[in-house]
Amino acid sequence: MDTYEPIEITHQCILTAITLNHISITFDIPKTNESYYYAIFVGRRLKAAEVVENIKKTNMFSIEETLCLLKNQFKNHIDEDILSEENISLSLRCPVSYSKIVDPVRFKGCTHIQSFDALSYVNL
Repeated sequence: MDTYEPIEITHQCILTAITLNHISITFDIPKTNESYYYAIFVGRRLKAAEVVENIKKTNMFSIEETLCLLKNQFKNHIDEDILSEENISLSLRCPVSYSKIVDPVRFKGCTHIQSFDALSYVNL
């Protein structure tokens, strides 16, 4: 099946709540029995603060999940035959922006403990 590159039609649309856009797309395609589909996606650019709020609403670990993750991280580093006190230093500064972390985040797949500031990362 043939595929075509996406068409950028944003500059031809009037994106307001009260305007109805009529769009006509024409392609010269070979006459075959194949079916072709068109899709139009309308989106809006979110402000960085909105992205951070969405992250905080939907993708946050609970305190219990976070403690469980930390315990599992340390479990691999502790030798049961040796009594020791584990001390870990974590910076309160974001490694991305070097500013104070306001909303600490890290990706779920990360194995490191250090987090970074959500807004600093989104603004990259």
